[in-house]
Amino acid sequence: LRYPEGLRSTLDASLRFFGDGDRQWVSGRVDVLQALWNRRYDVASELLAAPAAARTATGLSEGLRYDVKVSIPGTLKIDNNLATLQASADLDLRGTYDLPVVQGRAQIEKGRVYFQGNTYVIRRGTLEFADPQRTNPLFDIEAETRLRTYRVTLRVQGTLDRVVPTLSSDPPL
Repeated sequence: LRYPEGLRSTLDASLRFFGDGDRQWVSGRVDVLQALWNRRYDVASELLAAPAAARTATGLSEGLRYDVKVSIPGTLKIDNNLATLQASADLDLRGTYDLPVVQGRAQIEKGRVYFQGNTYVIRRGTLEFADPQRTNPLFDIEAETRLRTYRVTLRVQGTLDRVVPTLSSDPPL
């Protein structure tokens, strides 16, 4: 599967589509056997980009609802200009065609983050998808690097709406 742009994945899925002309359901399970996200991320372009146009449901999609479990047992890899990492997740796709919602938890198993010309080794990282109304993960990622005689720790916490980066060092700078 080559969707969305920048993601290539191999899946094993067992899905069921049922309903009538007014309301339809997609339910089942998707196991991600292998996935690679390698789309380059350009911070300036993302900040200046116009918001995505709202999609309009037509035909069968008007009443479509989701109830799909997604299992990613350490098979998601990200390799782009911001990070190289491997992650696992247990997620639920719920909601409607117009407002899909992801719930569950993702864990970064290992990797590196590239920030201000330095490479940081990820010590821990989690993403919690807990909001039942919209997909807005709460993330907590900690990584560190060595700069001369300093151990610098980068911690990024927050949501997509509010990112809080924190830098600290040992010994203090």
